[in-house]
Amino acid sequence: EVVCLQEIQADHYENHVYVAMADAGFEGVYKQKTRQSMGLAGKVDGCALFWRRSKFHLVESYSIEFNEVAQRQATQVLGLNPRSEEGVAFLNRLSKDNVAQLVVLEF
Repeated sequence: EVVCLQEIQADHYENHVYVAMADAGFEGVYKQKTRQSMGLAGKVDGCALFWRRSKFHLVESYSIEFNEVAQRQATQVLGLNPRSEEGVAFLNRLSKDNVAQLVVLEF
């Protein structure tokens, strides 16, 4: 009744996956990865989350970009300068363009 997919290309989600899932009675949300480490070229994937419309109602939806979380952790919590050698090393370890989605569904 709930389907979670990862590594779905944005164009495939829009043109194929969402359409097929909607036809099967599902509603969904999609979050594309950030492109910081990939540059502007190449295909970008992301996470898709679907739920059966007849059973669930979307109450809230949240997207998490882990690059932003790493940046805040470095500067606000650890007090690192993101341009310093230590700050750059920290961010290079954690900035992998990963994303997550969280939905609150009502049954």
